[in-house]
Amino acid sequence: MTLLVVTGCNNCTGSVCGNQNTGNAVKDQTADSGATPRQKIAPRPAPVTPSADDQPPTKAEYIKAADAICQKWTRQAEKHTTSDAELSWELFTTLIRLATNMADEWHAMTPPVGDTGQADVFIEKQYADVARLTRMRDLWASGDTDGAQVELEQATSEEAIAERRASARAYGFRVCD
Repeated sequence: MTLLVVTGCNNCTGSVCGNQNTGNAVKDQTADSGATPRQKIAPRPAPVTPSADDQPPTKAEYIKAADAICQKWTRQAEKHTTSDAELSWELFTTLIRLATNMADEWHAMTPPVGDTGQADVFIEKQYADVARLTRMRDLWASGDTDGAQVELEQATSEEAIAERRASARAYGFRVCD
């Protein structure tokens, strides 16, 4: 059974940046061992008195860097996608690893002053995508392809995509949802 696994990106095709149906399915690839998704992100350590070089980024700098991270990991995911390929445990595991790496890299960034809570909401959504991919993989692997399809349809519903995109655009993101 071919499932369309997408976690979307606005200005790129592929799968790891949010939840957008791009029309790409996935192909079988060998992957590293599965990643354990985080449900809640760890709090950032309290800042030490920053030097002039350690100032938090401006909102525009943060958005630009986060969008670049999203696009980078989406391009990595595109290496594992085709328009009509079958799913596999290995492929799901690869997508989970890539989505986790993207979320971890984003989480490591210092958000703009006053925007930590807002930034964390978007990062938590990325970790939720990892959890959703993990559920889809586990359902698929157990033979519950219908359950995996339902999970996929919920993730890629027009309402879910529109809601996520609206909040990302309201913050200023142009690539990641």
